[in-house]
Amino acid sequence: MQDRPPAAELLEALAAFLEGEFGGELGGRKRFLLRVAANVAGIVAREIERGPGLLSEQLVSLAGLLDRDIEVPAGHGARLELFEELSGELSRRIAGGEADAEPWRSAVLAYLRSNVAAKLAVDNPGYDAKPRG
Repeated sequence: MQDRPPAAELLEALAAFLEGEFGGELGGRKRFLLRVAANVAGIVAREIERGPGLLSEQLVSLAGLLDRDIEVPAGHGARLELFEELSGELSRRIAGGEADAEPWRSAVLAYLRSNVAAKLAVDNPGYDAKPRG
């Protein structure tokens, strides 16, 4: 493992290189596949950079929604496990009808919107600025 450049920067550079070096030369299917590869590199880079912080934020938010007192675990695997546990509890409560009534319904919807926005920030940055049609 190297100190510089970090993995996320390498992946971002790869994405820019692929688009910049070959993007204008290719057409059709090969151009499409090149864009897919560049997008994958960008997504992985953003996941490396932002993923751990976003997961911690989601855990705190989800625990608050469920009125659970938690300590965010240090390890990524432990955070994922806790997130799955809390997400399962949320799913069960929604399926049980608890989210049908206010004020919890609005709190659940706000959490879900925030969760989707955080995922889109990694998977498709700028999505919220794209025109809808």
